[in-house]
Amino acid sequence: MKLFLMRHGQAENNVRNIISHSPGCWSLTARGRKQVAAAANELNESTCQIDNVLISPLLRAQETYEIMKNRCEQVQAAPVNTLESFTEIHMGDWNNRQRCAESNTLFAQRSRERRSHNFSPFRLPYGESFRELALRMTGFLSDYIVNSDTDSNLLIISHADPL
Repeated sequence: MKLFLMRHGQAENNVRNIISHSPGCWSLTARGRKQVAAAANELNESTCQIDNVLISPLLRAQETYEIMKNRCEQVQAAPVNTLESFTEIHMGDWNNRQRCAESNTLFAQRSRERRSHNFSPFRLPYGESFRELALRMTGFLSDYIVNSDTDSNLLIISHADPL
């Protein structure tokens, strides 16, 4: 099995420095739509076949999928599943809030963990830790891969932290 990992294009919350894991918020920007279109064109020019698509339920990932589906023949024919497993890391109290000095300190710690792959139980207040996110993602993927055709190609459209 080959996994193709794709982060959604630039979204409004990225530009406005707002932390969010809310499902119905934050569309792609014009730049984000262009980024996704470029990725779709690149995949469309390849000989790679996509057998299944798994996507996050968040709006920016859903819009990314729609652009990919509309521009890329390999994605049009593939069955698609929207799965909660692929949502953004849960931000807890910081959800839909502007980044600030305090949140930047917390995100700096998260970034160190991400780079070192040393996932502690640290989390944003009432949010999800990288350890919990890693367990969520690896648990789902290992179950999915064990129960899937080993020759299939899987496109996952998600967010930076889960990917």
